[in-house]
Amino acid sequence: METEIPRISLKPNNPSSHKWGRERVFVIGLMLIASAVIFAGFARTYYLNAFFAHRSLTGAVHLHGFLFSTWFVLLFVQMTLIAKRRIDLHRRVGYIGAFLALSMVIVAMIVIIHAARYGTLAKPPGLPIANFLVVPFFDVIVFATLAGAGLYFRTRPQVHKRLMILATLGILTAGVARIPLDFIRNRDISTLFLMGDIVALAYIAHDTLTHKRLHPACLFGGLLIVLSVPFRFTIDDTQVWQNFTTWLVR
Repeated sequence: METEIPRISLKPNNPSSHKWGRERVFVIGLMLIASAVIFAGFARTYYLNAFFAHRSLTGAVHLHGFLFSTWFVLLFVQMTLIAKRRIDLHRRVGYIGAFLALSMVIVAMIVIIHAARYGTLAKPPGLPIANFLVVPFFDVIVFATLAGAGLYFRTRPQVHKRLMILATLGILTAGVARIPLDFIRNRDISTLFLMGDIVALAYIAHDTLTHKRLHPACLFGGLLIVLSVPFRFTIDDTQVWQNFTTWLVR
């Protein structure tokens, strides 16, 4: 008597695979939006400077722009490698990412301090440099903290990917504030921060709804991004910060 052999599907229905596929599409969409915001914000003064602002850019500014632009490109490369299951190559490219993140932090601080020292820091008119310096200074600190934590947890993929994504989305305010539209130019700094943080908060909300829980990495990253804003405006008028900025730019 012959026994019928059950037919096995070569493409099983894997809910987790579909969930990751939808999540990847959403993240790629957010990264495209983030890239567009950065390009729109810095187009006139950097990417298309030769056609609009005609500013004389220093080598440090060019290096700063190159490093931050490369970061976005590298993030897309890393997401592609994960999608193709090239984990080995993803990890090797990660060493480049670590060096790039460190270079971004160092060069950004040099550019910020130089601009504050020589009065070329892009800031709202009438606002003292010392009070505004708290904004870009802590943008770099927040990025360094999230990217550094992401690199530290590189052996824990679910923590690593969330922190690296939030590190990237957390630097959008600088691009938002420079978009040459009246409804943006006429906003105060706190509103600009809210507009910049919306993309990061959208990622956290989508991740939480998708996985039915708030991941600790999203909680940590979200709190750091959001709470850094009132913290900056709490210390910007203090004597400690004023003394620190005076020492920094002298």
